[in-house]
Amino acid sequence: MTGRFRTIAPPDSTFINDADRQFAEALGPAIRRQLWLRFDTPGAATKGVVIQLDQLPAAAPPEAAANLTNVMAALVEQGNYTSVTLVLERHGGPEPTTRDREWMRAARDAAERVGLDIGLVLISHSRGVSAYAKYPDG
Repeated sequence: MTGRFRTIAPPDSTFINDADRQFAEALGPAIRRQLWLRFDTPGAATKGVVIQLDQLPAAAPPEAAANLTNVMAALVEQGNYTSVTLVLERHGGPEPTTRDREWMRAARDAAERVGLDIGLVLISHSRGVSAYAKYPDG
């Protein structure tokens, strides 16, 4: 299955909840290439945990999904999280690149393996943060 993503920008869209909006504002424009994962539990008083994966290669390596699965599985086991927000931080414009989509697919595959939903993908780029939502093919 290949994932497609569509723009929901600007970040004040009604599809983006308050926690997503606050997270996007905290991120701001890109500083360096990295991946952020925010794990959430619906209805919880706090919004889960955020982890940062630094020194991210530009292209997702073949083992990216497996590595992300290991990270996600450990956090899901400890925190009982049900969803993950993905943030790709990198210089450039707001539109997803081929390499961004490789990382999106790797993260989606990892999330599916551990039973997490991905409801939102954010790209922190040179001019700010843009929001994208995954929608099914076909």
